[in-house]
Amino acid sequence: DPDKILGIDHHVAFLVDGDECGLHVRNCVVVPTNGWGATSVVRTSRDVLLAVLSGRTTWTSAVKDGSLVVTGDVAVVDRIRTAFDVDGLRG
Repeated sequence: DPDKILGIDHHVAFLVDGDECGLHVRNCVVVPTNGWGATSVVRTSRDVLLAVLSGRTTWTSAVKDGSLVVTGDVAVVDRIRTAFDVDGLRG
């Protein structure tokens, strides 16, 4: 839902089991990056990420149990993740 990321210009890195990638959100467009120089960082394992993306758990649950950690601008990362049409990211 592009309306949820309207006005955002933010770079998020994802560190998943030591592998790094990223997303740069700007002008309602999301572009994949290598994650270098990101403002916020999401750290998790591949198993947790797959559980979130498949709907077996939610982002919020993973944050609460400490298996997914966000540093940087958590509020903006939350706006970005809920813009995707994936139940596990919205929950």
